[in-house]
Amino acid sequence: MTVSGSSPRCVVIIEIYNQGIIMASNIIGPATLAAPVQIWFEEMLLALEIPNYIHGIAAQRKQMPGRSGVTWRGRRYNLITPNVVPLDEDLGVEVPPTPVSKVDVDARLRTYGQYVKVTETTTATAQDPIFNVMTKLLAEAMRGTEDQLFREILATSATFLNATGGTNGDNPTNLAYSDIQRGTKLLQANKAKTIAQNIEAQNKFGTAPQRNAYFALCHTDLSADIEALGNFTHVSQYPDQSKVSVAEWGQSGSFRFFLSTEGKLIPGSSLLGNDVYEMYVPAMESYGVIDQNNFTADLIYHSPKYADALEQYWTLAYKMRQAPIIFNDAWVLRMRCTLLI
Repeated sequence: MTVSGSSPRCVVIIEIYNQGIIMASNIIGPATLAAPVQIWFEEMLLALEIPNYIHGIAAQRKQMPGRSGVTWRGRRYNLITPNVVPLDEDLGVEVPPTPVSKVDVDARLRTYGQYVKVTETTTATAQDPIFNVMTKLLAEAMRGTEDQLFREILATSATFLNATGGTNGDNPTNLAYSDIQRGTKLLQANKAKTIAQNIEAQNKFGTAPQRNAYFALCHTDLSADIEALGNFTHVSQYPDQSKVSVAEWGQSGSFRFFLSTEGKLIPGSSLLGNDVYEMYVPAMESYGVIDQNNFTADLIYHSPKYADALEQYWTLAYKMRQAPIIFNDAWVLRMRCTLLI
């Protein structure tokens, strides 16, 4: 007896003897199907592995007009020293003028960019929306480039502390609450202002008020050590969740911690050969970036008509022109530590 399926592509011939199936032939299975038929391509692309971009979270952005050269200069005047000596009114002695001094800070703008080249074959055969994908990838590359530029400029700060309050016996030690207190004391001595203002307590279960704080930017490897610090409050316990960043981990003392896999790590550089982590603690108006008008960030597309004489490929690029800069070196604390946990 011959049994036919409803589809002309699937015909199965079965021989039956004594009401028992003893043989099947011409069965179409995975081994005989062409590869594209066996693969279902999901239209929604999988999530990208995007890190937290934390190093520019407290940066000031300043604009430099076009046609103004390549160097930006900022000026800060030093405070005049108070004078508590009274004037000699009886003798009319002339008082010498008070000296006034200034500090100039320069930043040279530079251009950064990357591009991709996509062939017409890729465009014709790829199942994913290749232009949208390349746009997303370049956008993330631009954000990552800016984040790393901020990180490297923060790493040049001369205001520096090694963690010494930890118990792992290394140099620097693991981070301890006493190190947070030392760092806070140093920034306050330098007249550095906190960035995060006080968050008042609310009538909610498990919440607590958060005091004024500096932002501490560091590597995700430090998360467990940070949680072990004294007086630590996890971000989930903040009274006002509208003021929470996805990168924020919590607060201990006057430091609010922001974590990223792109935090600074110096492999094998401690006294005992362990990895050393650098944590950057900027105060208000301590650093920033200079953008130049009309050159801040451009997405550049060249169609095959203009990218290639034979119109075989197209290009997509980003280009940005900027200069990260520390405005006041005394207001950026660079703290180094190792791990305990």
